[in-house]
This record gives sequence, C-alpha cells and structure tokens, in this order.
Amino acid sequence: MTETKKKRMVRVMNRHHIRVKKCCASCLFKDIDVDGNRICTKTQLIVEANFRCPLWQMSEGVMNAGMAHGSVRKLTDVIIK
Repeated sequence: MTETKKKRMVRVMNRHHIRVKKCCASCLFKDIDVDGNRICTKTQLIVEANFRCPLWQMSEGVMNAGMAHGSVRKLTDVIIK
C-alpha cells in the first residue's frame, strides 16, 4: 500500500476578511491560451489550476470580493397573468 500526500490548499484573507485560495486560479498573472491551457504570464509556464508559485499575487477582482460595488438602477414590476 502506498501513501499519497494530499496537498493542503493554502488560503489567504483579502481586505474584507474573506478567505481566498492561494493558487494559479486566483493569481493576477494567470492567462489562458487559445488551446485552453493556463499560462503564467510572469514565468511563461503552462501550469495547473492548483499550482502555487512564489510570485503569486492576488488579482484586483479577488481583492474586492465581498465589497458592495453594485446598485439597483431601475426597479420594474413584472406581472404574470
């Protein structure tokens, strides 16, 4: 029987105290090429979604998670008969 070690996902807090996964999927430097591969724009490596490198930085969208930026512009009544 072989033992497999599970990688423990590291999480960080954004400025609104919401826990965010620290991985390539939430990184500022992630990009996806035409073939659908995830590429690190800093290192130009093809990486997996759960990959985490020392250059990881939180993107603006992840930093603003939990912040209320939206507003209702117009309310309309919908009547279904």
